[in-house]
Amino acid sequence: MTRKDYIEKAKENLDQLDAKVVQLEARANAATGDAKRAAKQEIEKIKQSKQDARAKLSELNAAGDAAWEDLKAGAEQAWRSLSRSVEGAMQRFR
Repeated sequence: MTRKDYIEKAKENLDQLDAKVVQLEARANAATGDAKRAAKQEIEKIKQSKQDARAKLSELNAAGDAAWEDLKAGAEQAWRSLSRSVEGAMQRFR
């Protein structure tokens, strides 16, 4: 996969996660009490992780050809962490 393809795929994946976060926010708004507070806290953590992933993506985009392979590992780690967080939250806040 080329750098350009990788970056485009990462952007698509982040957009898909954005849609899931919107679903989580709707579920959180429908919840009450402790469940609502817990969901909102988790969503805030996810949003921070999402910002971190977007920052890694920007670094990849700006990196030279030699450096991008090194940065790719960090971006993939951020992506996996964010994806696990979102999927876990989707399961907990059904």
